[in-house]
Amino acid sequence: MGRRRPRGAGPGLIRSHPDLAAAAERHLAGDRVDAGALRAACAFPGPDALMGGPIASAPVFRSADLGATWARQVDPPLPLVLALREEIERVSWEAPAVAQPRPQRDGGHPAQAPPPRRGGGRRGGQGGTAAGGGRPAPRTASAETMLSFVDPARLLAHYNSGLQLTGVSGGFAYAPTREYWDALVAALAAESEAEGEISLGPGLPDFPQGDAFEVLRSRDGADWARVEVKTPRAPKAIVAYPESVAGTGGQGFFVLAGRNRSGEAWRGGWRIAAP
Repeated sequence: MGRRRPRGAGPGLIRSHPDLAAAAERHLAGDRVDAGALRAACAFPGPDALMGGPIASAPVFRSADLGATWARQVDPPLPLVLALREEIERVSWEAPAVAQPRPQRDGGHPAQAPPPRRGGGRRGGQGGTAAGGGRPAPRTASAETMLSFVDPARLLAHYNSGLQLTGVSGGFAYAPTREYWDALVAALAAESEAEGEISLGPGLPDFPQGDAFEVLRSRDGADWARVEVKTPRAPKAIVAYPESVAGTGGQGFFVLAGRNRSGEAWRGGWRIAAP
C-alpha cells in the first residue's frame, strides 16, 4: 500500500546506512556505480531491523504531560516504533501506485521516448523549455525518490513490483526472507551496473521458487516469532508479496500482489490464524 513518508527521515537514514549514502553521493557526482560496493551497502539486516519501516530512522518525540513539553526518544523501544508506524500508516494511507513494466533488454524494439509537449502552460514538458523563457525546465525528484538513495528497503521496493518490503498490523507483520532480499539486491546490482548508475528500476528479481516473505507474530510488540506457514504462490511466474496486512482477533489478513516481466499483474487475498 502507498504511504506518506515521516518527516525528518533523511539524516537518520544517512547515519544508519553510510555505505549506501556514500555510493549515492558518488552517483550524484556522476561517477560510475560500483556494483560490488552497492551489494555490500545493501546487506540483509534481518527482519528485526526492517520492522520499523520508514519510522525506524525518523526522529521520535514523546510527551508525558499531555503535549505541554516534548523530549526526543533516543533509540525508542520497538513496541513504540511499531505503534507509531501502525497509526501513521492508518491515517495516511494512499492507494498504491502501479509500477509500469520496462521493456526487457534482450528483445523487442527499444522504447520510444514520448514527443515533447507543445503549447502554453506555466511549465514546459519534460526536457522542453519553460513557457516564459528559453531555458530548460528544471528536473526535480520527489522526496521519496531521494530517500531511496539512502534507504536499502525503499531502494529494493523498486524491484518488488513497487511494494513496500515490510508491514505490521495488530500483532502480525511480514518481512522479506534473506533469499528474496538477496535476489532483489542482485537485480538492483545488475541493472545499476548496466546503466552505470544506481538504478531505480522498475525491475524484477530472478526468484523462481521459495518463500519471498515470512510472517511474524507478537503479542506484546517486543518479541516477534516466525509463523511456520507456507506462503501462497501466484500464477504466471509472478512472485506473490504482501501489499498490505490487517491483524485482528488472532487472525492476519493479507492482500498479495505482484507482476511478471510481461507486465501481467495479479492480486489475491490470504488469511492465517495464529492466536
